[in-house]
Amino acid sequence: MGYEESGIKLYKTTDYDIFKPLLGNRDQKSEIKIIESVDAVGQVPTPIICNENMEVIDGQNRLAAYKRLSLPVYFMVIKGLTIDHCRRLNMGQSNWGIYDWIASYAAEGNENYQRLQSLINSYAKKLPLEGIYAMALPWKITENGVYTNGLKNENRLKFTDKAYEFAVKRISSALDIGYGSMCKRHKYTARVFWSCVAYIYVSKNISASLAYDKLEEYEAVIPPVNTVSEQLRFFDDVFNRGKRQKDKVFLQAGFLRGDGLAEIEEACNAK
Repeated sequence: MGYEESGIKLYKTTDYDIFKPLLGNRDQKSEIKIIESVDAVGQVPTPIICNENMEVIDGQNRLAAYKRLSLPVYFMVIKGLTIDHCRRLNMGQSNWGIYDWIASYAAEGNENYQRLQSLINSYAKKLPLEGIYAMALPWKITENGVYTNGLKNENRLKFTDKAYEFAVKRISSALDIGYGSMCKRHKYTARVFWSCVAYIYVSKNISASLAYDKLEEYEAVIPPVNTVSEQLRFFDDVFNRGKRQKDKVFLQAGFLRGDGLAEIEEACNAK
C-alpha cells in the first residue's frame, strides 16, 4: 500500500464540554456556513485537532456547528501543540484574516497589538478596516494600500502609545472633515482611497481640510482606481487647478519617493 497508519487515533464524542478554547486563537464566528453545508450534504467526519489539554488547535467553528446541530464531534489529540502551531497552520491559508492575527497576539499580551486592536474596535463601525490600517500605519502604505501581511509576524509591529495617539487624531479629524462619507458616497476603493487620505495627513504640502474642500469641488471627475499613486495623480490634478507652477502640490511624486513616510514612522514609534 502507498500509505501507513500514523498511530494517531480518531475519537468521537457528543460531550462538547471537554473541549477548551485556545488562548490567542481567533474568535469563533463562521459556523453558519458549516451548518448550511451539513444541511445540504450531511456531516463529513472531518476531525478537529486538539492538544493534550483538549484545547482546540484547528476546527473550533466545526465544533460550534456540530454542537448546535447535536451531532457527534470527531477529533484527534496531538500532544505538544500550541498557539504557534495554530498560527502556522493558518499562515498559508485564508482561514485567518489580518484582524485575527492582531487579536491573537493581543490576547497573548502583546501591547503593540493590543493598542492596534483597541483602535480597530473603537472605529470599526465608522471606517472600513482598510481605512483604520492606513490611518494607523501610514508608513506602511504601498501601491496597493497598506502592507498588512507583516502583521502576521508579532515582532514586525511597533505601535506605541504615541502612535496610537496620532492615529486617533488622524482618524477623528478625517471623520469630522467628511472623508468617511466621501468614500462611501462615491464608492471609492477603500484600501486605495484611505491610503491616499493617510498620505495627505503625512504630507507637509497640503492640509487635510483644504484637500477635502478641493475634492468636494471637483470630485465628480475623480474615478475610483486600483493603485495609490494613480489615485494621488487624480488628486494632484484637482489640487493644482488654476494654480501657478510655484504653488502646485505634487503628492504622487512625493509618495513614490517615500517622502514623509520614514519621518512619520519615527515620530509615531518614538518612546
